[in-house]
Amino acid sequence: MSLNDKTFISRTAVERELDISKFTIRNWIRDRGFPQPIPGSGRVPIFRTSDIINWLEDGGSNNG
Repeated sequence: MSLNDKTFISRTAVERELDISKFTIRNWIRDRGFPQPIPGSGRVPIFRTSDIINWLEDGGSNNG
């Protein structure tokens, strides 16, 4: 799967795609400006794929 294939992506799919854990995602949200999940998206949050792609293209930090 490519991130560009979908408008939204679940946290589980992000974990698989980037080979990271949910704890890494939580840390990145807190420390590196990783995109927030869509409010109210549930127990397994979903994200806008374009937000994640933009974050990665900017170097994966809030310093970009």
